[in-house]
Amino acid sequence: MRFEPLTVQELRTRWLDYHENVLRSSVATVRRYRTASQHLVSFLTRQRTAQLTSHFRAADAEAFAAYLRRIEVAPNGHVRARKRPLRDKGIKYILEVCRSLFNYAARRCHLPPYAQNPFQALQIDRIPIENAKPFVGFDERQELVIFERMDDWQFPVFLTLLLTGMRPGELTHLLLPDDLELDGGWINIVNKQELGWQIKTRNERRIPIVPELTEVLRSVIGLRQTGPVFLRRRF
Repeated sequence: MRFEPLTVQELRTRWLDYHENVLRSSVATVRRYRTASQHLVSFLTRQRTAQLTSHFRAADAEAFAAYLRRIEVAPNGHVRARKRPLRDKGIKYILEVCRSLFNYAARRCHLPPYAQNPFQALQIDRIPIENAKPFVGFDERQELVIFERMDDWQFPVFLTLLLTGMRPGELTHLLLPDDLELDGGWINIVNKQELGWQIKTRNERRIPIVPELTEVLRSVIGLRQTGPVFLRRRF
């Protein structure tokens, strides 16, 4: 392949298209990549330098990392939300995404011959996480209180999520009869190309069902033989 210089914006467009239409990355993953890489485009637009991938150097990557520590963003992306500085974990993720972006550029000969990925010089994996948002879990008493306050529609949904560890999107795409094997004690998590839905990791798997959950699921499906396992709430 011949060296083909691109602007970072053009590279980003091709890279996102590659994830969406070639690798078939999940919609949520592509959305996160798009949001993270937009910070790099915004940085280059403000700096008015190094617009080409071939001109982007390690010094530019360092300047970008410093830029990320100065800006403030809305945590939920809403224009009216109160802005705050990026957390270390968010900065590290953005830099990791940009490193992957330039890895793609290197594989496609969009970097000069023998040029290294400029983000490799940052040693991103060694960046400490000092201001991570604390995780607050529930103890057994709190879990019991929460489940006691659930109605008949909420209880089986959240109990299934708790006892299986499946993602909410996987739960909402469970279909009868193939995805639920109550007699054998298994839940099948499979891609559903015909519905335009795929597992986040694309890896299909089987999840064992504990006896208590089996009985709850039997009450959920009743006499139904086909259709979604969990129906929408009826008001």
